[in-house]
Order: sequence, then C-alpha cells, then structure tokens
Amino acid sequence: MAAGTAGPNVGRPCFQYVLGRVERATLIQRYKRFLADVELRTSTCIEEPRTHVLGEKEHPHGKKRNRCERSHVEGKTTVYCPNTGPMVGLLDASAIDVCVQRASNGTKRKYPRTLELVRAEPNGCWVGVHSARANAVVDRALSLHALPFLEPYVSYRREVRFGSDARLDFQLERPDGTTTYVEVKSVTLALDVESGERVATFPDTRSERARKHLRALVRARASGHGSCCLYLVQRDDCVSFRPSLSLDPEYASCLQSALEAGVQAYALGARWWLDEDDVAHLSCTDLLPWS
Repeated sequence: MAAGTAGPNVGRPCFQYVLGRVERATLIQRYKRFLADVELRTSTCIEEPRTHVLGEKEHPHGKKRNRCERSHVEGKTTVYCPNTGPMVGLLDASAIDVCVQRASNGTKRKYPRTLELVRAEPNGCWVGVHSARANAVVDRALSLHALPFLEPYVSYRREVRFGSDARLDFQLERPDGTTTYVEVKSVTLALDVESGERVATFPDTRSERARKHLRALVRARASGHGSCCLYLVQRDDCVSFRPSLSLDPEYASCLQSALEAGVQAYALGARWWLDEDDVAHLSCTDLLPWS
C-alpha cells in the first residue's frame, strides 16, 4: 500500500476544529518574513463586561454581563505572519483576500493581529497559513480520538524531546506500554499537474529542519518505537499529495528512505470555511492518496 492511502484497515479521520471569529482583510504586502500589512474591511464583535448600575434590574447571573457590539474597523494595519516559508503561489496576485485574528484585549503583543487564512485565488478556497495551527488541529483530533490510523493510544504528550538534538510534536502511549512519535507538517502549496488536477506538496522551499525531523523519526523506528509523519493539507482543492521533488529533492529522498525504514506517513485533507458570523472552521474528513 502506498503511504497515506486509506486501505480497508485504515480508518478515515472525521472531526472539526473551530478557530474562532476572524476579520476579513486585503493583503497589501508581506515583508521581513514575519510581518504583513493588510487593509481591514470587516466588522468586529466586541464583548465587554458591564457592571450593575444602581437602579437597574439585577442580571440573573451576577453583577457583570457581556454585551456584544458591532464596531466597524477599517484601515491599514500591520499583522504578525506566522509562516517562515515563502508561501509559494499564495502571494502572486494583487488584492489578495485574507483573514486575520485579533488576540485577546489583554495581550501585550506589538502586533495583536495574526494572519490566519489566505484565499488561494479570486473565489478560490481558503488556505490556512499559520504553521503552528496544524499542531493545534492535530491536538484537537487526538483529544477526540478522531484519527483511527493512529489508534490505539491511552494518552499523549506534546513537544517531546527525542535524543539530544530533536523535538517531535507528539508522543502517543499505547495500551501495551509502547510509544509512537508523530511529527506534524503544515501543507499550503498546491501544484497543477499534466492531468489538469491539483496536487498538494511539501515543502515549499528547501528545509533542513524538516529533513532533521524525518531523520529523528527514522531513529525512533530503529529504536523500536512507532513513528509517523502527518501532513495537514490546509486547503481543499487538491486530489492527492506528494513530496516536493522540484523545491527540495533532498527532502523527497529522505522521506522515501524513512518510508522504507518503517516510518508511516499520512496526508490529511482539510477544508477551511467561514460561517455567517465570520467564525473560521476547519473540517477534516479524508486522507489524500499519494501520487
């Protein structure tokens, strides 16, 4: 069976992740890797505690209550860009639709808003560009036991050190006392192939860090542990997944060696969407085949 293909004994994932309310905006420019300028063009829901006023009827739940107001926020602002890669294919057009999320009112961050979603093309799908968001999504799935191909496990931990020079995203504890290590990768790049179909691919640039993680998974497997590389494809316009031979052939070769050494690999297909209140959701219901 090819890596990542859902066969008769491989259950399919089925879960949702709720990011929360976002603000729609237009991307002006990205610079210094971690910064982007956007033009906000949406309304925001602001929840404020309101204390009891003398003479006013007591609120049934206490002297404070939340009041939701719509406040139109428009204009240029700088946001944090949580993606170290070049985001190939997502920044080529002008007037790109994006979604940003504002941190809580108590934040002391210089740039309280974070870039979360980018529209792939005019009227195209939303693409999740927050690299660390993939870990939060998988954390949610693990808590729900919604990834059958990783079962069974009785508990798990995040950000676990393996050896002296590697840290892997998750460590699963099996009922028999054995351990499986899982590394998560966020996939944002899609390529159009000869057949006219669109294929998700990773990485979108040369990545020694990603190769280092694969080598750690191989060492874990050689030590008797289970090991798995999990690719979260944060866009829903792709029919399959493949490692990027053109952008990082060393990674593709390293992945092939890892598979031959017994490392498992799966590509989760996911769809980002906004409801009528601009709350962002991610739905994951399938494994993408490998091409």
